Amino acid sequence: MPCGWETISWKGSVVRAPAARPGSPCIASLAILVAEDDPAILATLAAFLREEGHRVLLAHNGDEAVSVLRYEPVDLVLTDVLMPRKDGLEFIQEMHQRWPKLPIIAMSGGSRRLADDYCLKVAKSFGARVVIAKPFSGDQILAAIGAAIAPADGA
Repeated sequence: MPCGWETISWKGSVVRAPAARPGSPCIASLAILVAEDDPAILATLAAFLREEGHRVLLAHNGDEAVSVLRYEPVDLVLTDVLMPRKDGLEFIQEMHQRWPKLPIIAMSGGSRRLADDYCLKVAKSFGARVVIAKPFSGDQILAAIGAAIAPADGA
């Protein structure tokens, strides 16, 4: 079934996004890798994305996420920026080098030393296609997914 696209406003930019919500025949069953060190956020995102009809793979840090990507093809990566072992910024750089076409969404709530907007700007410069600040709503994460998988202009 062909998927329709619509133009939407996202974070001050105009982007193309799926006309239907995830779970529809247009973009159902995306394989999404979620890399997040906070167990509560990881579980919440996994449950929400599965409820929306996606196959969700989980990693607790960048090292685990790279291991998953070596063996499991995915359509999209959703990663925290600040994680132990290999943090999200290192992970984004490695993904961008090894899998340059893989859409990446970076998320951050900042830290005691770094503001979330700074972390997200750096993530974007390292190769994240879309960035989102924590906390976010279900609708916001769905919009971020739509923006991340939208075809480039003219596609």
